[in-house]
Amino acid sequence: MALRPLAGWCGAGNRSTVQQLKTTKHSDYLLFKEAVIILQRGEHLTIEGIQKIVNIRASLNKGLTTVLKPAFPNSIPFSILPVPLNNTKLHPQWIAGFTSGDGCFKISIRDSKLYKAGSPVAILFILTQHIRDELLLKSFIDLFDCGHTYSYLNYIEFKCHSFKDNYAKI
Repeated sequence: MALRPLAGWCGAGNRSTVQQLKTTKHSDYLLFKEAVIILQRGEHLTIEGIQKIVNIRASLNKGLTTVLKPAFPNSIPFSILPVPLNNTKLHPQWIAGFTSGDGCFKISIRDSKLYKAGSPVAILFILTQHIRDELLLKSFIDLFDCGHTYSYLNYIEFKCHSFKDNYAKI
């Protein structure tokens, strides 16, 4: 596998690509692009340049690894501004692609003695994201006019349990 020159990496994220990033992936992209620029300038050849790159890494996803934390104890993550949400401009094709990557329809069949006919069947629509994108998932409640969000330790889910809403709205 051949690696592309660094110059091609920054050019790969053209304006239309960046506009499609609606989650904190947008901020991650901009930070990664900054790291590539540091490499292009040759700043990574200095201690200060390496520290800048490590500070960027500390801001992405789960932060520094257990190996990098003790190696760079003075690392300061960048403050990441939240991505402005305007869910009225979410294109249906964007939502379809987002669901393909981070969501699903799920059919749930549970054994229950409460139902004479046997097991209740439910269809659920579920979108899952890292907790950093809590605002985005909560915005789907207003966008679809249905569903709820459920927060867990490090992720959040938007779920719609209603067959009628899944059929008519989603």
